[in-house]
Amino acid sequence: MCFFYVGDQQTLNRLIPFLIFDPMIHISKLHILMEKKDQNGRRLPFSLKFVKASTGEVVTINQAVLTSSYEGNRTYNIKLLPSGQVRKIRQLSVVEFEGEKVYL
Repeated sequence: MCFFYVGDQQTLNRLIPFLIFDPMIHISKLHILMEKKDQNGRRLPFSLKFVKASTGEVVTINQAVLTSSYEGNRTYNIKLLPSGQVRKIRQLSVVEFEGEKVYL
């Protein structure tokens, strides 16, 4: 990104924090990151946040692995490692993956 600023240094110093972008992940790359495996072929655990459609609540999952994904309805089945529970989440509901925001 390149821009020109005409103004005083003090105002520029206040603007700089807003010009630095947080790392973000495009939603189309999400399944690639979820499918990562270690050298032994086991899926790598990840963390994510998603929004429940029924309540709007943001749910945080700290350790999970992808068990399957479905392109037709854009859903993921993930296994929560601490409990062994399998949950289905919609791709569009994911708002954060490994601490990075997810955008459309």
